Amino acid sequence: MTIEQPRHRTLATIDLDLLVMTLGNGEGGYYNAATGDMLTIMDGDVITGDAEDIDLDDPAWIGIGAEDSRDKYRDMSDFADAVTDPVIADRLARALNGAGAFRRFTNTVQEAEPRLDLIWHRFAEARADSRAIDWLVDNDLCDEIEAALAVQERADQAERALGEAARWVWDRS
Repeated sequence: MTIEQPRHRTLATIDLDLLVMTLGNGEGGYYNAATGDMLTIMDGDVITGDAEDIDLDDPAWIGIGAEDSRDKYRDMSDFADAVTDPVIADRLARALNGAGAFRRFTNTVQEAEPRLDLIWHRFAEARADSRAIDWLVDNDLCDEIEAALAVQERADQAERALGEAARWVWDRS
């Protein structure tokens, strides 16, 4: 007799950072609904660590698709729109145009000042966490009420970060 593990887990028992990384790596991975284990795909290979004999045909393994880059672009755009310092706002807006926008935006935020970079990372992390929690809900892997509260908490964190970005002014002295 096999004892089946529950599909629903509390968010505290899920490695949300690994899920965010797997969703954002461009290649995705796998989540085991029975155990909560995750595998990431890197350079086309499934990274299993020390695990052996993993059967990805087992129905417990759920594919984690790569996150849509439009979501990350929307994060950058929303952040750039919140920055009220005219010089940095202009640089961020220009960084978002054309190929290489992700790299240019990141470089522009980093070059502005470490504090703005920290604000950006808090904002981007809150948004990425929300998308990961939404993925868990969409795949019926966590409690919807717990997830809704966690997503609201992340939305509040993102809003606070945008408020900080709006108040931030570059010290040009």
